[in-house]
Amino acid sequence: MTLLIFLVMFITESATEKLCPLRTSIDVLEGEYFFLCFPESMLRPETEGYTINWYKENAGRQKLIQKTQRIISQMNFLEFWPAELSDSGNYSVTHSNGRQNFTIQKWTLNVLERNKSSCFNKNHLTTEIQNAGTGHSLKCSDLSVNENDSVTWYKDCKNYENETERELDFKTLTVQHSGIYTCKILISHNGRIYHSTSTIKLVVEEDAPEAVTLEIVGRDEEIETEIGKEEILNCTGFLGYDMQEDASLYWLINETFPEKCSDIPKNDPLICEEELKKLHLGNKFYVTRLLRIKKVRDEDLHHNFTCKLQADEATKIKIVKLKKENTRDLPVHLFTTGMILAVLLPCVLIAMIVVCVMFRVDLVLLYRNICRRDDTAGDGKEYDAFVSYLKDCASTSEEEREFALKILPMILEENFGYKLCIFERDVSPGGESKMILKENVSECQPKLIKKIMLTFCWILALFVTGAEVREINLPGCFHAKPQLRYRTITDKEFVLRCALPAEDATNIYKNSPVKHHEVKWFWRQKDKEHLEAIRESTNPALQGDALWFKPVRDNASGIYICMIREKIPCLKIVLEVQTKKEAKCSGYDTNTLYLLAGNGNSISCPGTKCYSHIRKPDVKWYKALERLL
Repeated sequence: MTLLIFLVMFITESATEKLCPLRTSIDVLEGEYFFLCFPESMLRPETEGYTINWYKENAGRQKLIQKTQRIISQMNFLEFWPAELSDSGNYSVTHSNGRQNFTIQKWTLNVLERNKSSCFNKNHLTTEIQNAGTGHSLKCSDLSVNENDSVTWYKDCKNYENETERELDFKTLTVQHSGIYTCKILISHNGRIYHSTSTIKLVVEEDAPEAVTLEIVGRDEEIETEIGKEEILNCTGFLGYDMQEDASLYWLINETFPEKCSDIPKNDPLICEEELKKLHLGNKFYVTRLLRIKKVRDEDLHHNFTCKLQADEATKIKIVKLKKENTRDLPVHLFTTGMILAVLLPCVLIAMIVVCVMFRVDLVLLYRNICRRDDTAGDGKEYDAFVSYLKDCASTSEEEREFALKILPMILEENFGYKLCIFERDVSPGGESKMILKENVSECQPKLIKKIMLTFCWILALFVTGAEVREINLPGCFHAKPQLRYRTITDKEFVLRCALPAEDATNIYKNSPVKHHEVKWFWRQKDKEHLEAIRESTNPALQGDALWFKPVRDNASGIYICMIREKIPCLKIVLEVQTKKEAKCSGYDTNTLYLLAGNGNSISCPGTKCYSHIRKPDVKWYKALERLL
């Protein structure tokens, strides 16, 4: 009996472990049902009085997840009906008794945006590689759903043979079975239908050459473009394992043959067809031809660009269409923030102007009090203000006389530093003194306000300039020793990558838009002291994590500093550019070499003769930026 109970517990825990794989990073598509869970076997033994709490990290702090109609937490499950882009983040679950918290498990959830033009997201798929002639099965998602839920299979986004089972069985695999398979499960919840998908890329490799049919690589496609942009359409045909001499591959524009491209690119028409090229890769033979569109016009968006492949009385076609690139609207939060700032900034400016006008005297007094100085000193003005009350009103009230002659001067002159002109006290009879007095008083206040505004502008300019200088100083990096040194010859293309050399590097550089925005480059030209930031330009061009000199000039010599956020805090590189004469390299080989198909030949590495002092130079070969074995 004890053995039976132990066996049941073991089976239950094993099923739970399979249901809740221990993954720290999870990708899921937006708009789909998904859940996070942990095996019940991970709970602490003393469960009495303990509660399960789910948290999401928000601005570096853990926020308790509250149950809603869309997000439901049940013990060791946290369900999303469905998942949204805002759900991306770090999650954790704890076991708590009110005094102590025990973290059970943590996840990083990444909700991917759905591809509206395809049934799958290329970043949300798994790859399975199998050999032709063997049996294999593709399994649908392992989500906790009812066995009766509807299942549909798709191959390359087209319904696949009305398959509705959880597993897709292939008794004998062939190359034609290669493709992208998507399994879609429909789930019913609270009267609504949700779905969950999983995508598998199946690659079937042939062990030996087999009988194949003539085909064009790739399907019909629509290419997003812009008016005035250059586009190059590529068409490649697979001939099989023998070169068929009668094979022809050509382009048609609405059933009309395009003109041929000339040897001089600037003389080419707007749309021209390049020469046919034959390729031999391994034991396979291909033909390829390019259609070059210099500038896309409105009328080109309505054309059918048709590629035709003909051989052995068989014909294959591929149709390519151009369409305008969809301009993405601003995200809602950015648009809302911009509108709020557009409304608030004028209001703030108006409020500041009103405050300055209403309280200009108070601001001047505050400025004097803070700076402990009188800005009116030395401006040629004898008085700050003129009191004419007694003269104009000729009051006989002792209280008013005492206020004007004693209290008012005591407060303004002794406490605030104002210099008053009181008619009965300071002005002698005569019109000349009165005229001078009015002139002195009228020009006093504008000078003070102008000085305050100039001082404020100077402080703001100093702050902005200081911020820019601090950004270029690069403390802790500028004075570090160089990690890399390169030498190159002028007027040649040269790639300067923000990475240390690696023996097993598979790429010259990583040409990724994400890398392009994360890399920052600075340089100090040879024989100069100041450091400059490298901005977007054509030479050198910022491509991925590298600078591409097209070509490199002798004035490019100097010290280069690059940074990649969270990966490379500081990489200092010394680049020395020499002419062929300086490098004593008169035998520098050409960068362009033409070879005849079907003939044996060799390619020598340009520049090896320039390094005759090195007995055995370490040379690595790359093709199309990728390492050759």
